[in-house]
Amino acid sequence: MQRIENVMTPQTFSGIQAGMSKDQVLRALGPPEPCWTVYFKARDELVWEWRYCDDWGLAARFDILFDGSKEIVRSTMSVRETCLNGGCPCAR
Repeated sequence: MQRIENVMTPQTFSGIQAGMSKDQVLRALGPPEPCWTVYFKARDELVWEWRYCDDWGLAARFDILFDGSKEIVRSTMSVRETCLNGGCPCAR
């Protein structure tokens, strides 16, 4: 190990590009939350998800959608978690 740093940031997420392999994603972000990993057979799509605090201190989820056969990134998306008051606060 060379250093410890928070990679759950929009800046790091922006480096995840279509065509990257699962191994490249694991090196950049570490493993996803296992219970949030889902495979959609009809779309042949595997989704990995991470929870993080966004730039406004609210809980959000970052998803990577992989081509199930080729095991490369198709696309990514980030969404805020919703709570009763509009956003879920989280600690950094």
